[in-house]
Amino acid sequence: MKVQCRLSRLLLTCSEDIITKADSIKMIPKFKQCEDGMVEQIYKVELTNPVDYTKDELKKAFNGNKMISRWCHTTEDGVDKLVIVIKE
Repeated sequence: MKVQCRLSRLLLTCSEDIITKADSIKMIPKFKQCEDGMVEQIYKVELTNPVDYTKDELKKAFNGNKMISRWCHTTEDGVDKLVIVIKE
């Protein structure tokens, strides 16, 4: 089942100040050995052609009726970001 959302709806619930538009999002698993011998799985986000926008810039650049086919919340360099892929 595919989950899609309109850009205007996603921006209403978004608490991040910076939104990155990318052509695709890939989740790459990384494994980290913990002190107690357990293995922790961490996901790294790999983006294709990322462009950063503020909320206002994104509203001006794209129509609110555009469909978002994929999105994720991530933290890069201590800054919370929302990453989106706009369906063409």
